[in-house]
Amino acid sequence: MRGKNSIICIIPQYPGHSKYNIYSRVRMPPVGIISVISQISHKFNVYAIDENNYSGPRGINGLLKHSFLQKKEPAKIAMFYGGMSNSIPRMFSVAKQYQKFGAVTIAGGSHVDALPEEALNSGIDIVVHGEGEETVKELLGVILNNGEIVNDYKNNLKQILGISFLDENNKFTFTGARPPIHDIDGLKDTDLTLIKFLKKRWSAIPINRGRGCNYNCEFCVVNKQYGRFKAASPEKALREVIKYSDMGYKKFFFTDDNFAQDPEGAIELSKMIGDYKKKFKKKISIIVQVRSELANNDELIEAMKYAGVKTLAIGYESPINEELKAMRKGVTVEKLIERSSKLSNYFYLHGMFIFGYPSFKDSKYKSNLSLEK
Repeated sequence: MRGKNSIICIIPQYPGHSKYNIYSRVRMPPVGIISVISQISHKFNVYAIDENNYSGPRGINGLLKHSFLQKKEPAKIAMFYGGMSNSIPRMFSVAKQYQKFGAVTIAGGSHVDALPEEALNSGIDIVVHGEGEETVKELLGVILNNGEIVNDYKNNLKQILGISFLDENNKFTFTGARPPIHDIDGLKDTDLTLIKFLKKRWSAIPINRGRGCNYNCEFCVVNKQYGRFKAASPEKALREVIKYSDMGYKKFFFTDDNFAQDPEGAIELSKMIGDYKKKFKKKISIIVQVRSELANNDELIEAMKYAGVKTLAIGYESPINEELKAMRKGVTVEKLIERSSKLSNYFYLHGMFIFGYPSFKDSKYKSNLSLEK
C-alpha cells in the first residue's frame, strides 16, 4: 500500500571510461526495469533514478548522494538494473549503501541473471531472473506487510518462481524458472515519468512491443531469458508512441530484438504510426533492430518508411562465413551483402559485430567482406 516509505529503482552510473559506449552516450533509460515498476506504481510509492541523467546533489567524487534521497524519501525496497556489465561495480557499491540503510535490495537484468551468486555476495538480497513484472509483485507481497519489512520474509521466498537468494544458512537457492509472460497486453504501459530528477530530456524514447526470439544464435541469451517471440498489440505500442509524442518527443527506439519477427503486426503498427503522423502533422523518427531478412519483405519496408523508420540496427555479427556458421546465424556473408545493398536504399544501416568470436580459432581465414566501395 502507499505510504511515506518508498520503493526506489536505481539505474547505476556507467564508468567514465565507457563514455564512448553508445549506451552511455545516448540518454535513453532501460525499458525493462521501468516496465516492472510501472506494474506496481498504482499500489506503492515507487520512483526511479537514472544516475546517468540526474540533476540532484552529488558528492565530491561526482557520484550521486543516495543519503540525500534516503533522507528525503526513505526506501524500504531498492531495486537495481543489473543488465550492463560495465555498470555492475557501481551497482554493487550503491546496493551495499541501501543494505546499510535497512532496505531490501533486488536486482534483475542480463548480468545478474547470468551471475546471481556474484550479486548475492555483493550487496544484493534477491536476484530476479528473466521477466520481472509478475515476480516483483509476488516478492513485494512476501517482503512487505503494511509498508514494513517482514522480519522472516526469506522463509517464504521459496514459493516464488524465478528468483535466487541466500537462505538463512547463507546457502544459494534458485527457486526454478518462471514461465515466460505471454499476455503482453495484460501489462500496464511503461511509464517513463516514474524516473525523477532528470537533468536533461531523453535523447530517444524506448518502446518495447515484442519480447523473445524464434532464432537460436549460439551467443544470444534472448530466447533463453524470454522464450519464443510474443508481442503486444499494435494498439498498445501506438498508445505509448502517442503519449510521448504529445510530450514533445520525436525520436523513438523500438527495443524488440527483431522488429520484423511478427511481420503482420509490424506492418499494422507501422501504418498506424504513419497515419497518426499524417493526421496530426507529427515529426517522428524511429530506430528499430532487425535481421537482414527484412530485405525479403517489400510490404514491411514500405510500411516502415511510412512510419518514419530511419535507422536499422542489424546484428551482422561477423564478416567471416566460418564464424557465422559457428554462431548459427543461418546466413552467409554474401547474402548479408546482397540484402544490405537493398536495405541501404531505404534506411541508414547501423551494423553490430562481435570481434574475436570465442569459438573461432583458426586465424588463417580472412574476412569475406570487402571494405572497398
